[in-house]
Amino acid sequence: MKRRFNKGLRHDESISNMIKIGALVSVGVLLTLLYIIFFPSESVVTNDENCSTVFEYFSSDFEELWIQNGDIWQEETSFCEVVRTQKDFIDIWIAQIGGTKFDDQIFSRFEYTETCGTEVKKWTSYIEPLAAGLRDPRGFCFDKSKLLSREWIQIEQNNLSGRKIAYFDVGASKWESGLGGASQKWFYDAYNDAGAKFTRFILWEAIKHDPVDVLKLLPKELMHAYQYFNIPATTDITDPSNPVNVMKQIRRDDPEIFIAFKLDMDNPIETQWLSQFGGSDVNEFFFEHHVKFSMMEKYWRSEADQQSTYADSARIFLKMRQSGIRAHSWP
Repeated sequence: MKRRFNKGLRHDESISNMIKIGALVSVGVLLTLLYIIFFPSESVVTNDENCSTVFEYFSSDFEELWIQNGDIWQEETSFCEVVRTQKDFIDIWIAQIGGTKFDDQIFSRFEYTETCGTEVKKWTSYIEPLAAGLRDPRGFCFDKSKLLSREWIQIEQNNLSGRKIAYFDVGASKWESGLGGASQKWFYDAYNDAGAKFTRFILWEAIKHDPVDVLKLLPKELMHAYQYFNIPATTDITDPSNPVNVMKQIRRDDPEIFIAFKLDMDNPIETQWLSQFGGSDVNEFFFEHHVKFSMMEKYWRSEADQQSTYADSARIFLKMRQSGIRAHSWP
């Protein structure tokens, strides 16, 4: 295991102020989190006769601060006070989305090493930090219109050009509409821009829709891959029609396919799927985790899991990332 420490910090005054606030975190919680963060996991993600790939996940300094202090900063009385002191970080975060250069004190990263015989290839894949509400960091305290924005999400962009991709969506709504805004079109555009080639586009939606409305805006070039199940998805792990089982079967059929999975059905049962898949099943995961969080209370209401908090949610996403999944919160 290795951990790369920064020898100096940019924006050091803001970091220093946040660390002082963070000193209030209980010793027990802090020790647990330090163990998780400072000893990132190293895992084999592929292994065939000729090649193997290992990865390590590194939380950025910004992410570490939020993981360590989220239990305190999640409270409405302190949340915006803290976020406003981090505006410089947030501006850099938003500006660098979709680019080629990332500030590694703000963006977390996966580092990969692929070995094929005597040949070794290394690359780094950046991802947005688990911080500032797990949504667009501007939405709560600077610009309410950004609350449903996706402009803060850094999807995978490495090694996707020409690669086959299977997209799964539980809570799919319609092509350009949905309670939280369109997701189907956003994912199609985002992965298309990265050069990926959709071979499967599989969706579940419990709310009944007219098939004409479902298909009328669909790009014709996606028709060969598009499957829309206008029925509730099952969480029963023994049922072959469970979305996770469908996903795993497609992975078995094509081990090299890139799998993206979005889960947002506004129902507490959605958390039952979280324990049913791992890093060998999913490359990139998007999930709106409805939890007890004062900043979202008026929006989520009864949908929220009252046994889990914002800080708990951040730790779940962290664990997923450490298992090899590019896990994102979804607005």
